[in-house]
Amino acid sequence: MASQISTIGGEYKVRTITGDEFDVIYTRSSATVKGCLSRFRRIFEDSDDEWVAGLDVEYTTVLGREKDLKDEERKKPAVIQVCVHDLCLVYHICHADVECQDFKNFLEDKTVKFVTVDFKNDKEVLRRIGLVVGNTFDLQKNWLVPSRQPSMLTLAGAMVHPSYRKLEKPHYTFHRHAWQRNVLDIDHIHYAVMDGYLCFNIYKG
Repeated sequence: MASQISTIGGEYKVRTITGDEFDVIYTRSSATVKGCLSRFRRIFEDSDDEWVAGLDVEYTTVLGREKDLKDEERKKPAVIQVCVHDLCLVYHICHADVECQDFKNFLEDKTVKFVTVDFKNDKEVLRRIGLVVGNTFDLQKNWLVPSRQPSMLTLAGAMVHPSYRKLEKPHYTFHRHAWQRNVLDIDHIHYAVMDGYLCFNIYKG
């Protein structure tokens, strides 16, 4: 059985399939999110590179077809992942203690390029809770790889390391009602954070 971090969250290291390590902050706390955003800002200001962040969203699970549901019953963001270099935020936003205006402002900041994969659905789901991303770069639409709609792992295998081609996506039951649980287990945090991490690293090449 996968272990849990805590009822609030935690900070720890994740090792990738290629042996690289990066730091992960998992939280629902607005204060912790603000602290992480300050660290992102310092990373940006200490670098001569363009300001880039990997971005991914996990949704709440709904019963029935979206088109048949009322607005309040449709999918909402459950977890939002943002990665900058070797620091990644896993924000359990569906259980946030209070609304974090700093996070909303960060997503809207056009000086930061948010790298995504297949952002169309994420854009709509984020809009449902009033979040707008000001400057996006969709890897599926902008990257030349031998696939019309390459998956995250296809992109990572082509642009980061061939080892990522060997990975398989988890069974669909892995996602069922998982992201709105009160606390995410280690396996789900690892899965979520890798998407944001790979978005950043695919773009950086």
